[in-house]
Amino acid sequence: GSITGKVTRASDGAALANVGVSAATAASGSGWAYGYATTDANGAYTITDLPEGTYTVAFSSQENFVDQDWNNKPSGSGKGDVVKVVAGVTTKGINAAMVAGGQISGKVTRAADGAPVGGVWISVEGADTRKSASTNDDGTYTVGGLPAGSYTVSFSPPDDLVAQDWNNKPSGSNGSDVVTVTLGKTTTGINAALVAAGTISGKVTRATDGQPVEVVERWQVVEAG
Repeated sequence: GSITGKVTRASDGAALANVGVSAATAASGSGWAYGYATTDANGAYTITDLPEGTYTVAFSSQENFVDQDWNNKPSGSGKGDVVKVVAGVTTKGINAAMVAGGQISGKVTRAADGAPVGGVWISVEGADTRKSASTNDDGTYTVGGLPAGSYTVSFSPPDDLVAQDWNNKPSGSNGSDVVTVTLGKTTTGINAALVAAGTISGKVTRATDGQPVEVVERWQVVEAG
């Protein structure tokens, strides 16, 4: 069977191209099936060659639109309405109207000299949403497609710098400050100044004769608190 529909912008009904649409079997016990398509210039898509069964259908855009499951349900929440696929039949009208998301932007620098840091992995996590991006060479970043809500923002830099959560909080700590996001708005100034990481070094020898021992595996354990 097949699933077909159209994706538009909620604000004005304009067609949205290049939106990814995926269908995955919703019921267990009869094997797992998956299909994928992208919308064309008219916002239309068709997912074909689906075995008969019930499916969840998810819509995801690379632009600043909020991901959703079919029938305007939160993405990945498990609350999306299911679509029934019958062999040899096209299930029509599985449409989506996507709303403009909120964005978080900022700049990452070195605390020592204010130099921008590129390639820092930015993780944004809310109640039902996880998004990520990396900083450009000038240290700037933008994470978009966010539903309204509160988010923690984490910065994971190269090894010579210490990871942190926003507002100079220890990475992964329960006391991290949250960033409030509003639909259609950009929350700016979520910056980070990263401090240089410390190092620990030493030498491993054999107790019997003091000869050096090659360490095959190296472990790093960093514990805050």
